[in-house]
Amino acid sequence: MTAIHLGYLQNTHTGQQRSLAQAKNPDLQASMAAMQRAAVSARQIALQTHTAIVTMKSGQMVRLEGEQLQMELAQLTQATAKALGK
Repeated sequence: MTAIHLGYLQNTHTGQQRSLAQAKNPDLQASMAAMQRAAVSARQIALQTHTAIVTMKSGQMVRLEGEQLQMELAQLTQATAKALGK
């Protein structure tokens, strides 16, 4: 059995991990970029509605709002553009 965890495929029997980019299924290969686009969209909506989002950083739940959220959005937008080859 295979599980997806933080952009990696992990065999639940052997514990081996490999990047989603190495997946045989093209939908799985594209899923990381889709998750990045969803993260950008969530941050944009949070900024527009003046709400915070909660995310995980280094295993800890972190609340992001305001300026910190804008910085995260800029970083994610750049990473997404890079992943899409733009």
